[in-house]
Amino acid sequence: MIGLTGGDINVGAYLIRRTNPSWVENFIQSECYVENASLAHLLYEQRLIEMTKEPNLPDIGGQAFMITDPNPPILYGDIYLALSTLSNGECIFPKVPPAGMLLFAHCVELYYLAHFNLTSLPLGLGSAFSKLMPPLGGDVVNLQPSLFPLVNVHLLLDDSRAQLTPKDGGLGYKAPFTSLQGISKVVHEHKLNQGHVEDRQQMGGGIGFGFGLTKAERAIEHVAEKTAAFSSAIHSDI
Repeated sequence: MIGLTGGDINVGAYLIRRTNPSWVENFIQSECYVENASLAHLLYEQRLIEMTKEPNLPDIGGQAFMITDPNPPILYGDIYLALSTLSNGECIFPKVPPAGMLLFAHCVELYYLAHFNLTSLPLGLGSAFSKLMPPLGGDVVNLQPSLFPLVNVHLLLDDSRAQLTPKDGGLGYKAPFTSLQGISKVVHEHKLNQGHVEDRQQMGGGIGFGFGLTKAERAIEHVAEKTAAFSSAIHSDI
């Protein structure tokens, strides 16, 4: 999703990171600008209302529709070129070899599993190993082999069903904004709101290296603490 309000984790995150090593520039994916998605939601609501007034219309309640931008699917490289150009070269995308990154991903996975298993040992051994092996932090913790089947794919979506007329069971969806227009809008808003960064923008769109707990791990711990506190409150009431 391009241009998600509050900061998307793709285009918006690239702009925040500025330097974004990548090995997926040759992969094609269908994109969807957020205003096109908003239009599709409104059309869906309109069709549901029309169904109550015109019983002859097909029932689309509970059905899912794929939506995309009106242009053909684009390369990640097209996004990189647009961002580099619109940001006057501030946002760059150094190319890294996929094979090397896959090999490095296996090393990250090996370290991550070793850290988990060794720091879980009883009798104080876990604490000793935790001092010797600091946890992986930043986005590098996400760079594991399971990531590659997710990003190294051509993802092409067909929104022809959503474009059908209401009488034919569609939404009458006609996306008004192209992916390039969406990217341009995100860059424009980024320049207007310089300095304001959302957490999800910092967590996506690049590779970071560092140590300490990642934002995702801290979020999980926060949820666990809240759940434990809520459970204790319930038991005390009972």
